Amino acid sequence: MSALDIEPATNHNGVASPEALAGSELDVPARIKEILAAVKPLAAEYYRLTGKPLGVTGEVAEYVAAELLGLKLVPPRTAGYDALRHTLAGAQRIQIKGRAYDPGAQSSQRIGTIKRDGPCDIVMLVLLDNATLDPVEIWEVPFAGVVARLIEPGSKARNERGALSVSDFKRLGRRVWSVTGGREQVLYFAYGSNMDPEQMRERCPDAELVGIGVLADHALCFPRRSKNRNCGVSSVAPVAGRETWGVVFHLTPQDLAALDVSEGFRSDRDASLNSYNRVPVIVSVDDAPTEMMTYVAVDQEAPPLPNAAYLKHIRDGARHHGLPVAYLEYLDSIEHG
Repeated sequence: MSALDIEPATNHNGVASPEALAGSELDVPARIKEILAAVKPLAAEYYRLTGKPLGVTGEVAEYVAAELLGLKLVPPRTAGYDALRHTLAGAQRIQIKGRAYDPGAQSSQRIGTIKRDGPCDIVMLVLLDNATLDPVEIWEVPFAGVVARLIEPGSKARNERGALSVSDFKRLGRRVWSVTGGREQVLYFAYGSNMDPEQMRERCPDAELVGIGVLADHALCFPRRSKNRNCGVSSVAPVAGRETWGVVFHLTPQDLAALDVSEGFRSDRDASLNSYNRVPVIVSVDDAPTEMMTYVAVDQEAPPLPNAAYLKHIRDGARHHGLPVAYLEYLDSIEHG
């Protein structure tokens, strides 16, 4: 047997040893997702048989939140938080809690202990279907609001164990993701070339048009060079008093995954290594402020101007969707290389 034929060392259950894994080129995040996919049906069956969780709810919740919301999981046992979310204002530290949930249960359903002694900005609750451990809803509350509620007198579970009921958490927070009729709902704000209907159909064939929207206090900019287009490509940046108009789409999980690839985004690596990062934004649609996600470019030094072909995608898309005339005139005024 040659060295190339030697199999990794395994334990008596046939699982590769830590030493073997450390020396391999295993895609750890992908492998963990495979493991959790295998564990979920077993955990759900265990719950049905015993009425008790198997003990993997927290791990499932973390990877569900990371995949659906574009969070970056931090190393295990990081004090205070489990993931980072990159926003236009900087990174948010997020503590993730999971709960296998029965909305029809009569008794109060409590969340596990919320850590109060570490750095944290947001507490996120992932509610999972009891029968399948598939995600049903994701809620979030500012960390300061959670701590204030935990120290209110009147409940030993709340004051001493740091545990809130699901209903209490929902009262404090807001829902950031839900599933309806088995379909995951992700709202996406396109402000650049993805406004072009032909390009969007090619990248995301099942995307549904919601309408046009405006991102307040942000300006269109071109801070990054695209190798494929050989020109500067668009992003948005905070600028008081400016507006960026665009198009809102409803994406399926498959379309979101495809768009991540097109935009050069991966949640399992450092944000600085991405071409674009997914960030949450508040966009007004029919005068109603609505939270959704968009992609923001990682800036580069001295990027080139956009070229005429790239600007044509943006201008054609803006006209196709009926963006305001003043904004169309602004797009026509942008200089190209």
